[in-house]
Amino acid sequence: MNMPALAFFSRAMRRQVTGLWPCLFRSGLLAIAFLFLLAVFGASAGLSAPGLTAFQVVAFLNLAFITLAGFGYFATAITEEKSEMMLGLLKMTGLSPVSILLGKSTTRLLAALIVLLVQVPLSLLATTLGGVSWLQFWAVYAALAAYVIFLSSLGLLCSVLCASSTRAGMLTFAVVVLLFALPNLGAGLAGSGWLSGTVGAGVGQASDFLDECLVTSRFTEVFETGFSGAVVGVQFASNFLGGILLFLAAWGLFGLLTREQKEAAPRRGLLPRRTRAVRWLGAGRCWKRALTWKDFHFIAGGYSWGVGKLLVYAAVAALLTFSMAGEFEVPIFALVLQGVAVGGTLLEVSAFAGRLFNLEKTWKTLAGLMMLPMNLRELFGQKCLACLLALIPNAALFFFAFLLNPQDSAAYMVEILENPSLSGLVAGGLVLGTVFVMLVATFSLVLKHGALLVSVGIFVVGSCFVTPVFGIFGVMGGSGLQFAVAALVCGSVVFILGRMMVVLVRRAAAAE
Repeated sequence: MNMPALAFFSRAMRRQVTGLWPCLFRSGLLAIAFLFLLAVFGASAGLSAPGLTAFQVVAFLNLAFITLAGFGYFATAITEEKSEMMLGLLKMTGLSPVSILLGKSTTRLLAALIVLLVQVPLSLLATTLGGVSWLQFWAVYAALAAYVIFLSSLGLLCSVLCASSTRAGMLTFAVVVLLFALPNLGAGLAGSGWLSGTVGAGVGQASDFLDECLVTSRFTEVFETGFSGAVVGVQFASNFLGGILLFLAAWGLFGLLTREQKEAAPRRGLLPRRTRAVRWLGAGRCWKRALTWKDFHFIAGGYSWGVGKLLVYAAVAALLTFSMAGEFEVPIFALVLQGVAVGGTLLEVSAFAGRLFNLEKTWKTLAGLMMLPMNLRELFGQKCLACLLALIPNAALFFFAFLLNPQDSAAYMVEILENPSLSGLVAGGLVLGTVFVMLVATFSLVLKHGALLVSVGIFVVGSCFVTPVFGIFGVMGGSGLQFAVAALVCGSVVFILGRMMVVLVRRAAAAE
């Protein structure tokens, strides 16, 4: 490739193809798919269509990883150059905007498509198990390829629009959630009778079209028994054209939004200034635990994000309630609000874990933290305390939802406490959540981006290996021995990851 416009693209592509971490990620995802195929093959005697079941699992697994890649991989294409003050240097080399975009984004798109491509020979084994036709096989991979194209372009546009990787990831996440929620919301509005005949019919038709553009709807259509449609459909065309339009939009806005390069320094975020009317949401005076105060306001969002979170979670719960029930019902809203609070907590904790030391490493403040008159245990404790304080609004929302529907909520809680299986499931979820958070925090010290994605992959692979072992102990000694072994294994993993974090933090601080 001797064309100047493709020089940067060629270099970035070589790094994506031959780099250690991309190769490990492709191998890991291939291993996950292989493990799921083995599991389905072992249970094929009790399944009517084992090949279809195995292929569905692999397809939705790919969908989940692609969606996660949109938030943590595609959305950092340009923002990582902004944070490192490298865009100005790239422009000084004479590279055109399209060269930079091709080198930073299209290479990631091709890397994701390569991940899909390497799975094709392995996924073909599902056709030998029965239940999957060649038409279904290629239709699913065509739908995934189009979704990758759309999501990579969406992440690129958000990366151009936003100043930081966190904001770009959050914007990408919000747009994806909105796109998946709009069909149900529009159908609910059209069927509620609130809109006039013509407007309601138009909204209903638009909702049906948006539903056809979703990859999940395409999966539902393709996985039906006796599917005989085309390999590509409305979803492929809409996602492919949408990806092209989003790439052109990013290309058109790139020069305008990157004309001035601002100083690389931590931003105030959502903290208002003292001269504004909402200054009561500001940071105020420093607390006695200064590091907790700093992380609470400048990493976890502070009071502003707490208030905004209450409004956002309540609005999301109301929209979900309306889309499911067709009208606003308080009991359903209470249960949905509890689910939104729990789901939001999981997302926030994962985000906090990825930013806990990654931001300190990015802004080169780890060496300064290590010079404070406190040991690493106190440093970790103050940072974790800041994240726990940021989750108080989530707990308040959960308690508020409990008060809205006390009968059903109390019945569910009593059932969980009285049922040992449900209690063990909740306790196991908390323990596994701790392991996952430790994984994200550890890999955020190793990787510039994609720590969440790699952690999910390792977590899934580890679950595939560990779950059969727990089952063996359950057969040998019952549930008590099974839980004891599970607690011992998870505790050992948490201890090992904690020691690794200590070593990585000290190494990163010494490198500064």
